[in-house]
Amino acid sequence: MNSRTSKILLATVSLVALLSLGIGVQDAAASIIFNVDNGGINPASSNYGMITLELNAVSHAIDVSVVMASGYQLGGIFGFGVDGPLAGLTFSSVPADWVGIVGTGNISEFGRFDAGVTASSSLRVDTLSFTVNREGGFSDVSQLEDPNSKNVSFATHVFPTGANGSTGFAAVREVSVTPVPEPSTLLLLGSGLVGLGGMVWRRRKT
Repeated sequence: MNSRTSKILLATVSLVALLSLGIGVQDAAASIIFNVDNGGINPASSNYGMITLELNAVSHAIDVSVVMASGYQLGGIFGFGVDGPLAGLTFSSVPADWVGIVGTGNISEFGRFDAGVTASSSLRVDTLSFTVNREGGFSDVSQLEDPNSKNVSFATHVFPTGANGSTGFAAVREVSVTPVPEPSTLLLLGSGLVGLGGMVWRRRKT
């Protein structure tokens, strides 16, 4: 194999890698951090917890998981925006003592939200997970990141676990999403690169 052909094959491998990574990092899953508060939470933080959204490829529902940061719990209400119709919006896998609702009241200064889950204000949890379904399904997790009139996409009531802490509300303003690559696409990428690498190696030996 001559040098020119080898360079072409190596360039092809690099191009496939870049294209595959671009395809793999889709909004099939995303992680978002509660990054603002209403000034009432003590101690204050720039990270009260993380929301993870994952699109189910079969049911086209979105699985929602909230994990609070160390030293904080959530309770009472968790609200979020929905891009698109609210008709046919339902909830499943909602924990006991929580109820899914379409349309929330004002969550502190962060305004109203299209949907949410509620519980007794005395209930405090470290984690919360549930599934949002819609007639016709969702196509992208960003459809649960729709900001309201206050430019806020998510909000919840936060309870510090320390003895001298004070409660308040945390929210997500100006969503900063960390995309999660799809495992199937990464597997395809790996297989393709191995195959192309093997082709280059075999041809260089001949």
